[in-house]
Amino acid sequence: MRTDEMNEARELGFLGGKLDNPVTVKFNDLTDESIEGVANASDMTKADWIREACIEKLLVERRKFNRMRKVWGHPKETRDARGCHENTGSNLEQ
Repeated sequence: MRTDEMNEARELGFLGGKLDNPVTVKFNDLTDESIEGVANASDMTKADWIREACIEKLLVERRKFNRMRKVWGHPKETRDARGCHENTGSNLEQ
C-alpha cells in the first residue's frame, strides 16, 4: 500500500486499533499458495497481506462511491429504496 493510501486508511480508521474481529476465509490450494508466496515476497504474514488487500479494496470502493455521489448528488430517498440502505452508517460515506 502506498504512503498516501496508508494515510487515508489511517484517517478513516481502517488501520490502528485493536484487531479483535477474527474472520475465517477459505481458499483453494492454488490461491492459498499464491497468497503465501506474494506475502512472503513482501515480507508479510498471510493475515497482514489479506488485511492490506481488503483495505485497498475498501479505499477503491469508497472513491467509487464518492464519485457516484458527486455525479448523482444526494437524491431524495423513496420509501421503496429504504430497504437497501437501512444500514448505511459505514466508512464509505466519510
